[in-house]
Amino acid sequence: MVNINTDILVIWLGMRRSGNHAMINWFLDQFNGTTCFCNDNKLDERLRKIKRGELGVRNKVVLASYEDKSVKDFNRLRFKNAIQNNSIMHVLILRDPFNWLASWTKNAFKKSIAVQEHRWNTVDQYIDMWKEHAREFLGDTKHMGDKVTINYNDWFLKEEYRKEISQKVGDRFSDKTITEIFGWGAHRGAISSFENEEENVRDFALLDRWHYLKDMPQFKCLLDDELLSLSVRIFGETEAYLYCKQLKEAK
Repeated sequence: MVNINTDILVIWLGMRRSGNHAMINWFLDQFNGTTCFCNDNKLDERLRKIKRGELGVRNKVVLASYEDKSVKDFNRLRFKNAIQNNSIMHVLILRDPFNWLASWTKNAFKKSIAVQEHRWNTVDQYIDMWKEHAREFLGDTKHMGDKVTINYNDWFLKEEYRKEISQKVGDRFSDKTITEIFGWGAHRGAISSFENEEENVRDFALLDRWHYLKDMPQFKCLLDDELLSLSVRIFGETEAYLYCKQLKEAK
């Protein structure tokens, strides 16, 4: 069991290649006081890979991130016993499936041939997990209990949406890091899959990554009714959704 010296413990869940680190950087800036970020933890309650701040001091917020984990596994975490009289906040973030898949695939192509083959052999498992996260995001399932949900697309595009999230979770509104997404990756180890192909975050076609995949034969095979249905319920009829819907119907 861990002892966590903090007012608020944030349990953060998201799929890899969903903008986790950029959003976490912004999220922690919504609080006054010291903060600590422990990255990519395992489901054993041992916080590791400290990316920001210190664990050995009294913090206003300690954020523990979990990537590519099932929402069904959250009942294995019992942090409440370690931070008596303090609060735990669950946060679930989601990026639209088409741009997420594009970043996930681009990242795989930077790896060895063996890693690339493994990724493609397991892609269905990751898509199933994305769907699981989407169902939890929508409230169709409630494995995480009370939680804050953050739509990556809206977070990136809309200041008013960021203000709503900030008011819900934090002490103040701060957008000073929203233009530092690229810098966060360069300095904190969260590298964009498309890094070195853009010069500036405002030039990032973060919601147009899907174009990278659209002509790949494998991409067409990944589309199914449930993926499209979950996507449109959360993100609306985006250009990517409409293209993929038409592509599926033409199969």
